[in-house]
Amino acid sequence: MKSHNGLSRVSRGFTLIELLVVIAIIALLVSILLPSLNRAKELAKRVTCASSLNSIGKSCNLYSGDYAGCFPNFLPDTPNPNCLGGPDASFWETEDLGSGNGNSRSLYLLVRKKYVGTKMFICTSTDHKADPEVDITLEYDFRNQLNLSYSYQVQKNNIGNFYFPTTVASKSSLAILADRTPISGGATWAAYWVSPSADDKARWEENSFNHDQDGQNVMYADSHVIFTKTPYVGINNDNIWCWEDTDGSDSTGSQPGRDFRKASPTSDEDSFLWP
Repeated sequence: MKSHNGLSRVSRGFTLIELLVVIAIIALLVSILLPSLNRAKELAKRVTCASSLNSIGKSCNLYSGDYAGCFPNFLPDTPNPNCLGGPDASFWETEDLGSGNGNSRSLYLLVRKKYVGTKMFICTSTDHKADPEVDITLEYDFRNQLNLSYSYQVQKNNIGNFYFPTTVASKSSLAILADRTPISGGATWAAYWVSPSADDKARWEENSFNHDQDGQNVMYADSHVIFTKTPYVGINNDNIWCWEDTDGSDSTGSQPGRDFRKASPTSDEDSFLWP
């Protein structure tokens, strides 16, 4: 082949060494950028999760306008317009996931009353799946622990314990909803610790598994959401995963005879989110 000045010019491709160098450079760039891309993807999921919690919070406030200022609560032993009665009405947690007895039953009131759909209760950072298409007028709770990614302020009226329902009059700094507590997550909903081991107690200090335990989105009574790096984000640095003892300190379940089925907030400033 001749150039414009009449001299011969031979064209050639890349040598094997040059190709290997280029491939090595590309691999190095990918290894550098991939963690950043994964981080960006997780941050996007975190924002989506926060948006879902905010929407649920607004639904709670809309709900309260129709139910005497009360946020959703399931009180089978105290008949009132805010109670979801029906089969096996009980505030005791059970392994009978079909009837669905537990604190999550309170949240299901938002679905039952068509304020929000079940998909809103799934964090995109988890492998949880929304309930399949069902007749919500026949359901009383989320079908199993993989259909709910969030924990709600305990609304159960427990015999022998205090009871402080969440209402529009509750302090705006009261944490009432967050990514699922690390304490919950056993094979069934009945994953309590009546006499926790040292390892179980340590889980009170951990963040939700929803976001690789990097932290959790926490929603407060006025619907604002904050991503926190610790569960000590309630009023007066309250640990949102556990209830308070009578001296105001956070209980880690060490008291004899106390378990999640019998636990409830001990004041109107005590956040205790479950499951």
